[in-house]
Amino acid sequence: MGSIILTSHLLPQVNAKALEVLADIIPLIPQSLEPVLGELLPSLSLSLTSKNASIRQIAGDAATLLATMAEPNHVTRLLASTVKNASAAVQAALLPMFAENVPAAYARNPRLLSRYVIPTAVAVLDNPKYRDSNGAIWQSLIDCLGPELFEDKALQKASVQKSVRALLA
Repeated sequence: MGSIILTSHLLPQVNAKALEVLADIIPLIPQSLEPVLGELLPSLSLSLTSKNASIRQIAGDAATLLATMAEPNHVTRLLASTVKNASAAVQAALLPMFAENVPAAYARNPRLLSRYVIPTAVAVLDNPKYRDSNGAIWQSLIDCLGPELFEDKALQKASVQKSVRALLA
């Protein structure tokens, strides 16, 4: 996993090549991703916000592979933490991946949704920049949990429920 450091290289061609190699390696070692997820996802997050379109595309492909190949339990926790603590640009880049991860997290352990996904989705709920991504997250949550979603402790405030229902409408 020496390419973790290279994915933030200043030369775009080096960064792109490192991301391509990373995308090639991820499917070969899915069981070995867990120890490096904490370093890998933040590194990819920076590339997801690159000004270089090809780097953004390759980083997006690598991040999607990472999210689908790694253990949903670890990906969900790491995505939640990264989204909560990231800049607006990184949040915008990661929220679609977070939404795509909801069904896998639910299949692995439904408690992951109430522990990580719902609180993170509530934290970014009222930001108009993320309306589409938020809608996708909440739609995935309602698809998995049904009406029980609104019984979650993070959704006890009427204003939060109102905002969520507006996104789902």
